[in-house]
Amino acid sequence: FRDRINALDDKIVDLLVERYGIIREVGAFKQTHNIPTVVEERVKEVINRVGDRAGEDNEDIVCEIYALMIAIAHDLEDEVRGEGSKFTDEDE
Repeated sequence: FRDRINALDDKIVDLLVERYGIIREVGAFKQTHNIPTVVEERVKEVINRVGDRAGEDNEDIVCEIYALMIAIAHDLEDEVRGEGSKFTDEDE
């Protein structure tokens, strides 16, 4: 089980790194085109799409994970835009 989970974790991390690399590009694009960081319609679209893809048994789990991933993506976009981030030392 450990080997199988480790192999999946490696793939997930690689995909997350790729996803957040694209998010950095999105943040720069949004800044250039004066688009707000949070576009609620898109957030709902993503959550619904991944929930549907996950299937009934996993829908709630996947939607919760994606809600967190999207919140982190918005923080990263803000950071790219120079608007701060919850991942900086500003809160300490």
